[in-house]
Amino acid sequence: MSLYRVSFFKRLANSIGHEIEACQRIIDIRAANRSNALKAACRRFAAHAGIKSWMQHADTAKIEYLNDEKNSRSDDSPYPAVPDVSKKKKRRKLP
Repeated sequence: MSLYRVSFFKRLANSIGHEIEACQRIIDIRAANRSNALKAACRRFAAHAGIKSWMQHADTAKIEYLNDEKNSRSDDSPYPAVPDVSKKKKRRKLP
């Protein structure tokens, strides 16, 4: 079983009318493959929110394969691409 991170996003308009992608939920899940991970995460999102379909609260989903915390790569998602907002910038140590 592999570890995947599924992020759900909602398109919203900001105060000046520009569209932004707001993260609604991030779910880490173990599954045999990407497809199973995405399906399970969608069901879990809906169950946590108490809704029938995750699409009631989000517009897009992004899936990442995590082989460990330091080394992750993005996989293609069957949903529209969104910017990766989950990665933090690393600070350089000063000498």
